[in-house]
Amino acid sequence: MSHLSKRFIGRIFWRLRGVHPSQIKQDTDDIKNVIAKVIEQKKSRQSAATSLKEKAGGNFKMDVLDRLMEDGYKNTSKESAFTEEELKDEIFAFFLALLQISKNPNNNVIFTSFSGHETTANTMTFVVLELAKHPKILEKVRAEVTEVLKLGNGTLTYENLGHLKYVEAVIKESQRLYPVVPFLSRSSQKDQTLLNYSIPKGSRVMVNIIGLHKNPLYWKNPNEFLPERWIEEGFAPVSGSYIPFGDGPTNCIGQKLAMIEMKTVISMLFYEYEIALVEGQDLEPVSTGTMGLKN
Repeated sequence: MSHLSKRFIGRIFWRLRGVHPSQIKQDTDDIKNVIAKVIEQKKSRQSAATSLKEKAGGNFKMDVLDRLMEDGYKNTSKESAFTEEELKDEIFAFFLALLQISKNPNNNVIFTSFSGHETTANTMTFVVLELAKHPKILEKVRAEVTEVLKLGNGTLTYENLGHLKYVEAVIKESQRLYPVVPFLSRSSQKDQTLLNYSIPKGSRVMVNIIGLHKNPLYWKNPNEFLPERWIEEGFAPVSGSYIPFGDGPTNCIGQKLAMIEMKTVISMLFYEYEIALVEGQDLEPVSTGTMGLKN
């Protein structure tokens, strides 16, 4: 399909949703203008960063944009450093990743809820599936949650989430078996050789996360759901063998929030409800960008 045809079809779909292309462009321009102003403010702030750090006693905290700018402006010799336009595009991408588009009654496009919802929801779906299949593991989850709730007088507090070691192990094991983002894409920054394969600079390299997570070189009984592996004394996955949130400096910026959300929802869900599998369902995972179940 030609690029022109794709654009034409895309516009038809937007119009069917009551959104005009000119409205999308205007909203995009408005957002990018705000980003440009924030970048200018950050430039001024970074120029005084040294003195600010001294005034704050070394506790000067940098956010994601600060770090991207520091890398781009202080390391201009690096081929990977961001230009100012690339920086704007990167922050715009962050904005879209954090927010999903919805439509209000006045037909204005607004940004309302966190996107990441699909990956987190799919992970919790797989947790529910595995716990429904393993009632003894579910009993351990419920017992731990019951004890932790006592610490907060019946309330699951943020401070007590850290005590949910077994719940976290269950979530991690589900992420190992069902990485909802099954592949990573990376670009080779230079000509290199890996396992006798030549990888030219600029090549697109795909990382098979499912393959890593089920590789018997790194995991005992890789196809079995064994949360206990995560709480064994001295256990730590081999570096690079477990990457449900990606890896390196471009890994998921929302992973801590996602874990807090999943521990909270899973704990209270199984504390309050009994869940059982319904026979005759197709429970094979499907991948449409992210891995999930059909229904």
